[in-house]
Amino acid sequence: MLLGANLTRHWSHDRAHSFFARACWEPQTLGASLSHLVVRSLVPDGTPLTVAVDDTLFKRGGKKVFGAAWQHDGSAAGRDGIGYGTCFVVLGLIVDLPFLPRPVCLPVAARLHRPKGEQTKVELAASMIRFLAACHWGRRIDVVADAAYHGKALRDLPVSVTFTGFLRGCPGLQAGEESGSCGAGQG
Repeated sequence: MLLGANLTRHWSHDRAHSFFARACWEPQTLGASLSHLVVRSLVPDGTPLTVAVDDTLFKRGGKKVFGAAWQHDGSAAGRDGIGYGTCFVVLGLIVDLPFLPRPVCLPVAARLHRPKGEQTKVELAASMIRFLAACHWGRRIDVVADAAYHGKALRDLPVSVTFTGFLRGCPGLQAGEESGSCGAGQG
């Protein structure tokens, strides 16, 4: 990033490593700050926030890699669809950038998913969505997710949140439909 920003003459590469390796981070506060920055800078007042939720597997291994395990990997070759590494559930804001012809997703929050841990991927996503809704309480939030994100954890989302994805048992879905939209409190 330093090279791309043409800062290598002004800022030592070691300085960046030191900052990220030794700084104390509180992920929820960082996510709230990032979301406010993105919304203030790129989303017009009164416009609903469009949010994407998905997970990604970082293929890492070793005794010192916290949270690494055999997990679902959507990009894995072969029929098993599993890989070894750390899996993060990521929440991003979909925004239009003035210099691009299409919208982009800017990640603002992520949580480590640990198989057989305390929370499922859906529960992690729901908690991040509720927190984002609390941070931006005056706005409607439209969430989109893939088929992996459905279940009871999404039933108690705030009324300002809509959720679109493949939701079994969602009122209004007809048999055979592959996607639908449920408002808050529906699953």
